[in-house]
Amino acid sequence: MNIVIDIRALMAGKLTGVEVYVSNLIKALEKIDKKNAYFLFANAHDKNVLKNLEKYDLPKSFQLIFTKIPNKILNISLSLLSFPKIDKLILQKVKNLKKIDLFFMPDLRPISLSPNVSLITTFHDIAFLKYPQHYSKRSRFFFKLIRPGRLVKRSNKIIAVSEFTKSELLSQFKIDEDKIHVIYEGPGTKMDVDLSKEKLIEFKKKYKLTNDFFLYLASINPRKNFEKLIKAFRVFKSQTDKKIDLVIAGDINTKLFPVNLVEKKYKDIKYIGFIEEKDKAYLYLLAKAFVNISLYEGFALTVLEAFQCGTPVVCSDSTALNEIASGAALLVDPNNTFAMTSDFNKVLDEEMSKKLRKNGFSKVAMFSWDKAAKETLKLFTSVF
Repeated sequence: MNIVIDIRALMAGKLTGVEVYVSNLIKALEKIDKKNAYFLFANAHDKNVLKNLEKYDLPKSFQLIFTKIPNKILNISLSLLSFPKIDKLILQKVKNLKKIDLFFMPDLRPISLSPNVSLITTFHDIAFLKYPQHYSKRSRFFFKLIRPGRLVKRSNKIIAVSEFTKSELLSQFKIDEDKIHVIYEGPGTKMDVDLSKEKLIEFKKKYKLTNDFFLYLASINPRKNFEKLIKAFRVFKSQTDKKIDLVIAGDINTKLFPVNLVEKKYKDIKYIGFIEEKDKAYLYLLAKAFVNISLYEGFALTVLEAFQCGTPVVCSDSTALNEIASGAALLVDPNNTFAMTSDFNKVLDEEMSKKLRKNGFSKVAMFSWDKAAKETLKLFTSVF
């Protein structure tokens, strides 16, 4: 088979959940599949953005196909005019390539293909349909250009990254259940859990982390339930004399969430900003617990990262978080502040912490990129 993988999601050089999925799955596919030919489709008006791909360490055996069409023009044209056909663009670029058998979209983008090209699309969630008010006008316009209903219909098969996402798709679209295949992701970042005590002390000094802490690590938007987390932590602190902080790491729109004002008001809440991938392990290993009380998640990459590091987890009992973390984390109603407070106390108990650590190691062993790649390749073959 000649298989094209759409890597437009990687062109910005970020490393959020989608980029982790795309880059890790590609590398895992390269390890297990020596039979099929793979091509990576990328597009950007500025050729310099190709440098952003270097950080993902993509397989050299997968041929990169790069077009230089301004993305705004390309997306609008693909959505409204169904032009150009991406497969035809690629055939023009690659000598001796006669046909494309399969186009794989690991995230949602505007697309147009010739009828004879099979399409497999991954849906991570449909938050953009469930909570449009949580997105900017620009993002909402982009999601309209994707035309998800048409994309669902055009796809030969659909990958959902959790049973929860599958259920969301079935409730949102008129779709045959057999068309959707649940393929779990692997852990987000492979963690270096053998960091020395000296390195951990240096890291604490760097970020002025003087006390024990709970860790919140994610971008912040309303569905992440950040304000409820702050409220629960304040109730918890009012009931204990333990010196423990809440450390917040990740990209934050300070216009929506003025974290600096929260920090000024509460000395035990610390915002340390964006954290490089190589530094994540320090935070997980140092944290007394990782907390994720999001209202809506299609998967749970950061929860699996915490499990890798043996970090106890407190997370929502709903959406994909329940599905992924059940049996290995303290699950709590994300709308119940007092239940969260109770779990903050429970997770500090030495016996409970030990139990969660053990169960977390067992749970994360059930997820791997190799497994995800094998199941994805099996789906590729079934469509062909």
